[in-house]
Amino acid sequence: MALGVPGHAPETLAHKCLGYFLAARANADRLSQLQSFERVYAPFSGVVTDRGIDVGTLIDSGATGGTRQQLFHLAETDKLRVYVNVPQDDVRDAGVGTTASLSLPQWPGRSFNGTVVRTTGAINATSRTLRVEVDVDNPDGAILPGAYATVRLNAQNAQPPLSIPVSALVFRPEGVQVASINAANRVAMQSVTLGRDFGTRIEVTTGLDAKARVVANPSDAIASGERVNVAVSPQTVSP
Repeated sequence: MALGVPGHAPETLAHKCLGYFLAARANADRLSQLQSFERVYAPFSGVVTDRGIDVGTLIDSGATGGTRQQLFHLAETDKLRVYVNVPQDDVRDAGVGTTASLSLPQWPGRSFNGTVVRTTGAINATSRTLRVEVDVDNPDGAILPGAYATVRLNAQNAQPPLSIPVSALVFRPEGVQVASINAANRVAMQSVTLGRDFGTRIEVTTGLDAKARVVANPSDAIASGERVNVAVSPQTVSP
């Protein structure tokens, strides 16, 4: 014979007891989770660079709709990620795997090595640059997060650009030309395409060979076929 409370079936009483037990266990789990927030565990090892709270500060869950407050700002310093804006003309030399060297004013004479690990894959329409990320090992913490550095990409360009003095350019109705000297010591006017302007020198992208001899200061009346005498400057011998 099953025993029970008068007026209640044995199955109904068992269900109610089970419901009370599950509710009590759920409440205990909730309180345990709330108590676990007393300790904050970082997802990685690093250095606390900013502290948004102090001892005794009231901390809520952030679900009340108010301004959420940052507890800590943690930075991983053993490996730093450096953001570099590469000009559009040098994008082909800034691919993933390209090595780089960093120099900082607070460390004169010291260079830090890094590697390009990823790029945005698109040119910024405003600055016309490509954002690349360079990972730099920083085991001794010499580089502080947030610092500015000069980055040099060690690009291996099989066809480095040519540059000539600005005074060698001749502007004609046919376009920009350069007076070169052929093997017979005669003038040959060549049309060229210009690239970047470096001030006293300018880049030539097409129209000129790397071994060409160029007249540094040609006159406006110079023409193809003229014979010239090439003067060889004496070389200065260092002691």
